[in-house]
Amino acid sequence: PLPNYNLAVVDEKLNLLPVGERGELIVTGPGLSKGYINLPELTAQKFVPKPEAMSALPGDMLYKTGDAAVINPDGSIDFQGRFDDQIKLRGYRIELGEIENRLSNLTDITAAAVAVKKDVNGQDHLAGYIVCDDPVKMNQQHIREELAKVLPAYMIPSVIMQLSDMPRLPSGKIDRKALPVPAMLLENAVSITNEVIDLDAPTGERVVSALRKFFPNRDIELSNDFFTDLGGHSLLAAAFVSRLRREANLPQASLKDIYLHRPLSKLVEYWESKPAPAAQAKRVFNEIPKMRFYLCWLAQSFSLLLMYGLFAVQIFFPYLGYYYVVEETKNIPYAITTALCMFCFIPPLFALFSVAIKWLVIGKMKEGDYPLWGTYYFRWWFVKTMQRLLPSQFLNGTPLYSGYLRRMGVKVAKDAQLGAITIGAEDLVTIGSDVSISSQVVLNNAVVEDGLLKLRRISLGDHAYIGSSAVIAGGATIEAWGELQDLSHLQEGKTIKSGEIWQGSPAVLKETKAIEDLPQPLYVSKGKRMKYSVIFTLTLLIFPFVILLPLLPTIVILNNLDNSTPDYDFSYLIVTPSLALSYIIVFTLVTVVLTRLLQRNIKPGKYPVYSLFYVRKWFADQLMSLSLIVLHPIYATVYISLLFRALGAKVGKNTEISTASSVTHPLLVIGKGAFVADAVTLGESDVRGQQLILDKTVRGN
Repeated sequence: PLPNYNLAVVDEKLNLLPVGERGELIVTGPGLSKGYINLPELTAQKFVPKPEAMSALPGDMLYKTGDAAVINPDGSIDFQGRFDDQIKLRGYRIELGEIENRLSNLTDITAAAVAVKKDVNGQDHLAGYIVCDDPVKMNQQHIREELAKVLPAYMIPSVIMQLSDMPRLPSGKIDRKALPVPAMLLENAVSITNEVIDLDAPTGERVVSALRKFFPNRDIELSNDFFTDLGGHSLLAAAFVSRLRREANLPQASLKDIYLHRPLSKLVEYWESKPAPAAQAKRVFNEIPKMRFYLCWLAQSFSLLLMYGLFAVQIFFPYLGYYYVVEETKNIPYAITTALCMFCFIPPLFALFSVAIKWLVIGKMKEGDYPLWGTYYFRWWFVKTMQRLLPSQFLNGTPLYSGYLRRMGVKVAKDAQLGAITIGAEDLVTIGSDVSISSQVVLNNAVVEDGLLKLRRISLGDHAYIGSSAVIAGGATIEAWGELQDLSHLQEGKTIKSGEIWQGSPAVLKETKAIEDLPQPLYVSKGKRMKYSVIFTLTLLIFPFVILLPLLPTIVILNNLDNSTPDYDFSYLIVTPSLALSYIIVFTLVTVVLTRLLQRNIKPGKYPVYSLFYVRKWFADQLMSLSLIVLHPIYATVYISLLFRALGAKVGKNTEISTASSVTHPLLVIGKGAFVADAVTLGESDVRGQQLILDKTVRGN
């Protein structure tokens, strides 16, 4: 910098950033001005007192330039635009300066500016402003076409306005706030908005009529592109499709078509060639008698009392065992052992109980329609709600899960690999040999619709593969070697044939592969399956120790405090927050240590499902599922990045992580300033063909 000036780069809170990090450039020093002339508000915004952390820099004030910059190791400064030039529009982060540079590079344009302006409907638009050498030759359409060659559609201004001169600040910079709203955005064409579309007109005319509402006073031709020529965006596209379906008798119109078929002439051709969907039969709601509703309400109310009581058993039963043994024997080790044993046997007892309840209350579920709030509906609800008392997530990915589901009525092969799945009606589901189902899959064969509980069949053929968070509707079928990919929805009545791979919501055919090109399963003997069933059973008995052991000091302390205070004196409860904190800390340490040991030297590759490596990986995954429950309040806080690093992940600075699941931490890399939202499946391992498939998951800055 010049003499008497100093430069630095800071973050939003005016903390100095190290060399190489991007931030806002500030100026300090004895040569710094006291502010802008006759602009007190801008002065207060830009000239601020220097914080104590900058005591090494001279002067009492600093000037916030608004420039995005990086100080390089050699002392040079790399300017990267302006922070006030960066806006977010319809989900996209846009640098206005980049658009202005592209405009300025065009022939005959001497000055350019871009700003966000609202139209009469309150919608934001990118508006371009130019000063030309030859105003007569200014062609808005030509300018937009030139921009489309170098910029994505969302960065092309909806309207371009010619000015004789740019409004400027005293500093000489363009004053974006003083830029006028283009007349095209202000014109309110009420007559066009209320125009009735002629349903007997050709498709092209109906499309143009529908567009006039969104682009008033524009010359719209079928040769135009919705995005690059008219300035449309995703929100307008959705509204446009809605109007076509509602007012233009084009029920086949879809949002995806507007992106795929461009310009408008190709879109019209596609819609003319695409048959309109068959008219759906009129739905009839089955009226529900009030007496049936209130009787079901009464039955459910009493049932909930029973369920909450059973749920409380899981919490209080081990504590009561500890309490009474201590009272009778004064032997704390014996009391702790009693509590642990009781806690270990609760899950298998609940599993047996849920199976017995299912067969006693509803028996074998049958396909059909049943009145909502009727006796069959109540029995179905009662059975499904009782099943939730069992923490079945700890059975996922083990041979024990298929055995449990078979006892619940599912026709499932013993070698099926099942993640966390939700089933509406077990007796109507068939899962073939070597089927792989990923986590969070929903077999949605029990739905309430039109006042009826509708139960339908679902069939998954041998070697079928279902991706993470997929939904399969009742009445759907996946034949042998069929595949439904992640985040897809297979609709009722659809069939995925052998070798077909479907994707999307609703799912459509993506490609077809020969059977020999698909992953082939490893052979697993009956003896090996039985061996690992025993191993998983013994491993499941360890989980209560992981949950309860960190809690035992809290239980012991509370019990001793209770015994040492007079009756009805609960003042000792004041220490419970500190005891809860100690439990969280101890549980976290236990989880980190065990997970690091179990996932030591883990690498990308393929591993047999029936192997000790898979058992280690599965146990680590269950620990993380448990931590999502126990440590849930600290997710989406600054502590989770620290936890992920402790578990072996490489996480950059200022990264925020919420309730991410299915994480293999040693194989995870997240850059600086990243964001992982709630309920994200992050780098889930895949299981297919009796093999565990691991790979790295990398998310950039």
